[in-house]
Amino acid sequence: MKRREVLSLGLAGGGLSLFGRACQSSSKAPEPPPPADRPVYELAPGDSLYDDFDGHGCFQSYDSRDGVLAGGLASRIWVHDEGSRIVDGGARGDVLEIGSVGQMMAYAWLNSPREIEFAEFGSLRADVLLSSRSTAPHPLAGVNFHTTIPEQPPGRSWQVTLGLFKDLTGPGAVVVGQYSNLNLGILQNDTIGAVGLDEWHTLRLDIVTRAGDPSLGPQDLRLDYYLDGARLASRVPEDSAVLIDPDRTGLGPHRSLIVSRDGYEGDAFGYFDNVLARYNNRMA
Repeated sequence: MKRREVLSLGLAGGGLSLFGRACQSSSKAPEPPPPADRPVYELAPGDSLYDDFDGHGCFQSYDSRDGVLAGGLASRIWVHDEGSRIVDGGARGDVLEIGSVGQMMAYAWLNSPREIEFAEFGSLRADVLLSSRSTAPHPLAGVNFHTTIPEQPPGRSWQVTLGLFKDLTGPGAVVVGQYSNLNLGILQNDTIGAVGLDEWHTLRLDIVTRAGDPSLGPQDLRLDYYLDGARLASRVPEDSAVLIDPDRTGLGPHRSLIVSRDGYEGDAFGYFDNVLARYNNRMA
């Protein structure tokens, strides 16, 4: 059974990890839909509130309880390292702080559902601030999509980041959409704006396929980069035919909020609020 078929059945996110390549190639008959007395889920639209860190978002997920945790990171919807914590954001309320201290990068992964196909990520957006507390020469804070391409030895990774990067030539930051294929040595940057440090800006990273834009080819996958509500750049990766096929990217996709030192010197701090994304929503 393909993961797309599993999602259409509305199974809870925790059960999706049981379906991998072995199941896809198995001759075993597909499981029947859940009985009428069991909840049914589907992916919410990409503009759905995932977590505002004040107790709102991801409603009716999993066993009909709210997936979020006011003032904390609920394990149902986040996987994170020790650099992530909820702090007082003043007039904003609670916000997420991610600190990259003594490590190259710190992260918080979206975990609802974990096994969503790369091409179905849709939209991920968040209010993001790159802090002047950062002492690293070139820190960044942003939103990120990541997957693996096992057919390209050594099967490392493919990723795209839309982030605030500290400007190397001035006091502020530049907004850059950056995608890379580490297997093939591809790195493409699109600079879409300039902002200040310690300023909140809304970053939105979209994956668009033919289902959302009929002008795209059947194997095209487009990246759209938005800053504060305006789409400022787009790019079709040269390996989009691989990325659009879930059988060629394995079970490795991540959606995440990241902060990176982009090197081994200093520390980096970023803040996040009002995360919007697709998640498993209870329908019945």
